[in-house]
Amino acid sequence: MDDGSATASLPRRAAHIGRARSSKSGQHHHEWDYLLLRGSAPVNWQSDDGKTLDLQAATQQQGAAAFRIGSEKDMGWHTTGPLWLVENQALFDRLDWLPAGQPASVLWYSGQLRHSLMHWLVQRPRAGSVILFPDYDGVGLHNYTRLAKQLGDKCRFWLMPDWEQKLARYGNNDLWQKTAREFNAALPALAPLFAAEPVLKQLVIAMQTQGLALEQEAVWLPTKA
Repeated sequence: MDDGSATASLPRRAAHIGRARSSKSGQHHHEWDYLLLRGSAPVNWQSDDGKTLDLQAATQQQGAAAFRIGSEKDMGWHTTGPLWLVENQALFDRLDWLPAGQPASVLWYSGQLRHSLMHWLVQRPRAGSVILFPDYDGVGLHNYTRLAKQLGDKCRFWLMPDWEQKLARYGNNDLWQKTAREFNAALPALAPLFAAEPVLKQLVIAMQTQGLALEQEAVWLPTKA
C-alpha cells in the first residue's frame, strides 16, 4: 500500500504499517491525547463555544471526566478555579487530602508531565492557578522547573502540611539516590524560583542535607506515633 490517497484517511500509525511495515517508521505519536480530571466540590469548566462541564457531577456519576486534546482546533476548555496536577493515582482516586473548603479540579499526569499536557496548558489560560503536587524527589522537582518555565507565576509547588516531619520520618534514601541526577539537573532552574517560594528552598535544602525523598502518599500519614 503506497498510494498516498489510500492512506490519507487512516490513523497515522496504520498508514506507516501500510507504507513501511512499521508503525514507527515516521512520526508515530497519536493524533489525540486524553486528560483525566476529577472535581472535589462544585466546579465548572467552560469551552470557547459555550459548552459547560460540571466536573463534580461528572466525578460523582462516572468517576472522572476526560478532555480530548490534540492537533486539531482546541476546544478552549478553562475554569476560574485552581487546577491541581498530581503525580500518583492514589491522590487522584481519593481527594480528601485537598485543603478543606476549596473547590478544585485535579488532573492526574502519571509520573512525567507529557509534552501534550504542557502544550495544552500554555495554549491559553486554563485555570486561575496551576498547582503541582508531585513526589518530593528529583523527577518531581524537574517537572516543576519545566512547568514554571512555561507558566511563570501562574503556577506553584505545593508542600503538604508537616512536610518537614514527614520527610524525616518517611523519607526514602533509595528514591533520593535513584532520582539524584534529575535533582542536580533541576537545581539551576530552581534557584530563581526561591525568592517567590522560600519554602521550596527549605524543601530542597532538607532533601540534600538528609539524602531523602518523599512520596506524595505520605500526605495521609501521621507525624506522631
